[in-house]
Amino acid sequence: MINYCDVYTRVSTVAGIRLGTVTLATRDFLHIRLWNQLLGGVVEATTLGSFCLSVYQDSAAFISFLNHSSEPIDAEFSQFLSEEIAREQESHKDHQEVKTVEGWTPEFKGTDVVLSKSHKNEKISVKFNIVDSVDVADDSLESEETKDVKMLSKPPFVVEIHKAGGKILTLECQFSGMDEELDTPEADQQEDVYGDKFQILEIALHDSEISSTSYSAQTSTMDASMYEMLMDMLDDRGIDDKFMDQLLNFCTDYEHAQYIKFLGDLKSFVDTK
Repeated sequence: MINYCDVYTRVSTVAGIRLGTVTLATRDFLHIRLWNQLLGGVVEATTLGSFCLSVYQDSAAFISFLNHSSEPIDAEFSQFLSEEIAREQESHKDHQEVKTVEGWTPEFKGTDVVLSKSHKNEKISVKFNIVDSVDVADDSLESEETKDVKMLSKPPFVVEIHKAGGKILTLECQFSGMDEELDTPEADQQEDVYGDKFQILEIALHDSEISSTSYSAQTSTMDASMYEMLMDMLDDRGIDDKFMDQLLNFCTDYEHAQYIKFLGDLKSFVDTK
């Protein structure tokens, strides 16, 4: 019993809030309202450990209390998740199937996605992960009263061009406008004149898998003409404005579908007794 209380006291000190002289866990173990219901809102003790010992004389009763005290909180959380899932599904009803990117074959592994296709004697792949990729659409920020905020998924992505001889050109890219401090060759001019919807950040040429010993070049120090030729290479292989528009829709739909799945999994976890 003493060891159990000691452990609980240490955890609650980190994860809880202080009420008088007693530290009460409000998220990881117990809700403050449960303590008020049990003790009438008054706790007279110097430590949570001593309170446990004074109220619960045997460990079985105390453990039973801990096992059941979270049920009202879990039920409330489960109900909230049900409502949240319903709202997300309603907003996602027109996108039940993840959009495709024309001419590319997708491969899914959780949050990792690979789009691939062939171009002449080359194999081209676009790789990305949709975690932490959500951004608020610009038109959703125009009015503070806007309630329907449009969330877009704009993950950084890697383009790999595989030559038949085994050499691979890797280009690390991102959607335009993701970093105000981005410094690519004549970036402002490119955005105004060419309207590029993505930017190349770094390139590397290597065999097989890229490693820490593979040389890479930052585009921020690259000649502007060389940068434009790299962009033309990608455009010639179908990574152009049309591709970027479809990629944005594809990523947004897939990220949203994964979020709804996550909410469902979380609700199942909360409902498990």
